[in-house]
Amino acid sequence: MDRESNTLTAPRPDHRTGWPAEGPLPFAATAVEVAGDPEDGPHLLYRAARRLCEAAGPDAVLTHAGGELTARLEPGLHAAMYVSTEMRRDGAGSPLLRLNLRLSGHGRTPSPASLEHWAEIWHRQALSAHEVVRVAGELPLMSAAVERLRPGRPLEGFAVLVTGHFLTDLVHLVGCLAELGAPLDAMTVLRKDYAYQWRHRVHGHLLEQGVRVVDAGDPAAVHEHTERARRRGLRCLALDDGGYVAPALLDRARAGEGAPAGAGRWAGVVEQTMSGIYKLQGREAELPFPVFSVAQSRLKGRIESYWIAEKAVTTALDLLPAVKIEGQPALVVGYGNVGAHIAALLTQRRMRVAVHDADILQLIDAHESGYVTDRDLPALLERHQPLLVFGVTGRTSMSTREFRSLARPAYLASVSSRDIEFDLPALEALADGDPVIRPCSRTHVLPGGVDVTVLAGGRPVNFHETDSISNLHSDLVYAGMLTGACAVATRPAPPGLDRSWADAVLEESGLLQDYYDRYGPRAACRPTAPRPWAGPRGFPLRAAPPRTPPRRRPGRDERRRPADAPPYGKRHPCGRVAVRTAGIGSPYSSLTRGRSAAVVVPSAPVVIVVVPAVAVAVPVVVPAAAVAAVGDRVGGRCRGGRARRAERGAAGQEDSDRGGREEPLHSQCLHGFRTLLVLRRCRRGAVSSSFRQQHGISAFTR
Repeated sequence: MDRESNTLTAPRPDHRTGWPAEGPLPFAATAVEVAGDPEDGPHLLYRAARRLCEAAGPDAVLTHAGGELTARLEPGLHAAMYVSTEMRRDGAGSPLLRLNLRLSGHGRTPSPASLEHWAEIWHRQALSAHEVVRVAGELPLMSAAVERLRPGRPLEGFAVLVTGHFLTDLVHLVGCLAELGAPLDAMTVLRKDYAYQWRHRVHGHLLEQGVRVVDAGDPAAVHEHTERARRRGLRCLALDDGGYVAPALLDRARAGEGAPAGAGRWAGVVEQTMSGIYKLQGREAELPFPVFSVAQSRLKGRIESYWIAEKAVTTALDLLPAVKIEGQPALVVGYGNVGAHIAALLTQRRMRVAVHDADILQLIDAHESGYVTDRDLPALLERHQPLLVFGVTGRTSMSTREFRSLARPAYLASVSSRDIEFDLPALEALADGDPVIRPCSRTHVLPGGVDVTVLAGGRPVNFHETDSISNLHSDLVYAGMLTGACAVATRPAPPGLDRSWADAVLEESGLLQDYYDRYGPRAACRPTAPRPWAGPRGFPLRAAPPRTPPRRRPGRDERRRPADAPPYGKRHPCGRVAVRTAGIGSPYSSLTRGRSAAVVVPSAPVVIVVVPAVAVAVPVVVPAAAVAAVGDRVGGRCRGGRARRAERGAAGQEDSDRGGREEPLHSQCLHGFRTLLVLRRCRRGAVSSSFRQQHGISAFTR
């Protein structure tokens, strides 16, 4: 479900055609994989075929023959379309439908650009219901924020403009904006053109929802959105990523081409990147609306920065050729929130790290953290001679003077939005000859024979053909942006850029408390899904249904119970009582250390009894028919062992002698094979050999 096939060219050696041997292959094929029910396959295929025909024009006629849909897309280019279902041996997850497209030329050779064009349209397949539900499940903070903000529909009457990376979390963000009242048909999304795996499918999903999609580099996009909102009598609000909106509005106002006023005036902008904040520096007084700076908030700086740094370092090292990095010099330009984490991660990989920052306070911080530093970047490049350079400033950090200071082959990795970190035109002008272009890099040869390789073409390495960070990580910042958008729409704020406003709104919204409750220390004891047990037959363990705990009289041995153990009768979140067996972990594992345990598997014909042998838990399979007898008879001798304990267990009586140190299994109750029980201090003599033979219980292993 998480894969999207790229355009492929498939040869057929046994098939002869009239095409020249050195030309294209007989046909080009591509497929898009969708998680959905098999009965939805024909409908999805027809919709995808209609999308191709609509792009081809009125001359494209869709026909059905031999289980395939066929159409002529352009002169000499025919398309055959069919759907298949992936056979999964494990049976896990939703069925995977593969929508296949085969393009073949008749009479002329189709160009690669034409094949790519039709493949991109084919891949604009909207997300299925299964996929939308899965994505929403990965973004719980956004969903919870919508529930808190939904009353009053705060975004009703606003035409929202979103600048976003075309990842699956953008689909849920747009859905949350609609839940908060923003009309989808008045919404515009500015597309940041990075090579993400799901970019075409996200594009198709937004189009199907009625959202207008425009390239982020279109200079007229913001003005057109403003005019559309004005015609409908709506106010404008933006969730920006990279400073595409507010600077464009200020530039138009400065040029005398109009100001954001009237019915379509702008209520404000929510900005989540430092690159966008830098574009407003020195222009704060010109802003006619408030800017909600998630980028400068403590929420983003203290929590998200590590995720970005870890992704950037991992991707950059993957893009390097086979070189040994341990002991090699590295340079981080920009010691902000992300840059500091990158420097620490490179140090953990045993590289010798130097740091440069234009801010003297940041430079002092880096120096006192043990990094090599210098106020002059060219001097630092000459002295340190880095193999790997990370640019994390959010503006242009290296140009001609810095490139001339490189004395050894170096690799440049940008972690800023777009391709502004390194002055690529200056690098090309300085280089000798044309660059050597590879799929993941571009190498320039400087005077003196120094090779400078720009990774990912100068664009952010953390965005290179992969998700920047996972949905579970982007969830927090997007939830903060939703909170900021509702604050801009409903709370009066003075025009300008006030970073303290964003901190105050975010910290009083309940978002950070929600994050801590979900991922803090209590979350470790709260499973999100049943965990499989690696025992016989691999039956999954499930939490027991709530019930009233049995009443019992405290015993003397309670004073000897571990301090971290729950009180008697309290249900552990992971089951009825904590248990320590192979494949099962518990913070209260000391409760069962050296003792016996029974695991009742729901809807299964067996009960699994686990008897520890020293430190190893040994599973024993018990037929279901013997469960009642096990409950009546097991309880056994303990610390001097009284044989009448079995009779007390059968009668369901409470254990009163010896201070109530033993609780019969029967008193815990099986509750329809859904209760997880612990038999404390049960020894081999608790179940006689005749009882095991009578009920078919396998021998207990000691």
